[in-house]
Amino acid sequence: MRFEDRREKIVQDPFDKFELRAKSELYELTYRQPLIRSYSNEFALSIGFAFQNGQTFVFNDTPFPFGVGPDKDGVSRTSVIKFAQDYIHRGNSGTWFLRSQFSFGTGLFDATNNPNSIPDGNFISWLGQLQWLQQLGNDNLLIMQTDLQLTPDALLPSQQFVIGGGQSLRGYRQNVRFGDNGFRFSVENRITLQRNKARKPTLQIAPFFDMGAVWNQSGNPNKLTGDNFLAGAGLGVLWRPFPQLNIRLDYAIPLVELRTKGDNLQDKGLYFSINYKP
Repeated sequence: MRFEDRREKIVQDPFDKFELRAKSELYELTYRQPLIRSYSNEFALSIGFAFQNGQTFVFNDTPFPFGVGPDKDGVSRTSVIKFAQDYIHRGNSGTWFLRSQFSFGTGLFDATNNPNSIPDGNFISWLGQLQWLQQLGNDNLLIMQTDLQLTPDALLPSQQFVIGGGQSLRGYRQNVRFGDNGFRFSVENRITLQRNKARKPTLQIAPFFDMGAVWNQSGNPNKLTGDNFLAGAGLGVLWRPFPQLNIRLDYAIPLVELRTKGDNLQDKGLYFSINYKP
């Protein structure tokens, strides 16, 4: 079960003058059933339902749609049935994780409905994910990950594939590009510099490379801006001062320069995160 309540505001010049903001709520319920489970292999099926309701505003409080798809008040709704399959293989020195998810947009709960090829809540999409973790030596862990989304339909923004940001494609701000279809690839080598008495890593550096692209279906009336292929490379520092606390700092250099670029920390390639688990 998952619930998200998001509030977002555009602060980048010159768009900040229009006081653009958005709000959305997500309610999701998922059931996962393992069919095969052992130390080395696990295969499971999942079924879930997600309802998302969002609205956009201009001049802070005036409802207004951004793009074609939401209604005249900037409201969009999706009611999505999700069916997923995942497989995990654990070896002596590495792990494979594969996941496939089919999403079926329905008209339940007054989901957005539009004629012809205008984006709405009726759609089909597929998301594939692959992750490989390989121990290259006592102090080297290689992590490779790729995501791919494909759809025959024009999608509302809440269902599109996004790239950009510290958890997606470093070197660019959060969600800098989005489209109906897309892919992302990331490779990272974690090199351990220091361990604690239990031989667990406490200080690591992680050179990395990220790339990705997005594209729309030909019938989607919302046209993408240029520079839809992005790539970045950089270095991360991971510090674990005690077992419950993880601190990470990344610096990335964009390999594709954007024509529109802000001046916040993400636009400058800096990302910082703290994760505490009691």
